[in-house]
Amino acid sequence: MENFSALTFRKMTLEDVFTFRNWGRHDSILFLEYNFLEEREKDIEDWYRWKTNKAFSEYYVVLLEEKIIGYLSLKNISKFLKRGVLGVVLDPSYINSCLLYTSDAADDSLR
Repeated sequence: MENFSALTFRKMTLEDVFTFRNWGRHDSILFLEYNFLEEREKDIEDWYRWKTNKAFSEYYVVLLEEKIIGYLSLKNISKFLKRGVLGVVLDPSYINSCLLYTSDAADDSLR
């Protein structure tokens, strides 16, 4: 099983979003809207502002060692009700391997 200590999270920055251009692409029509299609600098800056300038939302990048492999969104955060909505987006190049890590972790916890 892989070492999960190599998986870390930190607040998303604009510079992080520029690395999303190097991600793989989903082939399935079910996930096409998750492809990061922005290429131009202005489009990437607009995407970042669109995501991060919302009230009651926070965004974090997921790092495997030092490589950004995805991001987490926390939306509709209510500190009063102590709830929110979690979103997870992963680089398609890492989805199968991450799912295997999750399966291994689940198997180990059930033993």
